[in-house]
Amino acid sequence: MKLPSLTENKKPEVLATQLANAWITKSTKLAIQSTLTSEPVIEL
Repeated sequence: MKLPSLTENKKPEVLATQLANAWITKSTKLAIQSTLTSEPVIEL
């Protein structure tokens, strides 16, 4: 069962942007944590 409306909304550009935003948010949180704890945080 396909929902065309949902498929159209999930364009590669949109997904890429969402992934990028999620990665930036995670990286920012890790950077803040490492700064507060003064421990190096390395995550690829």
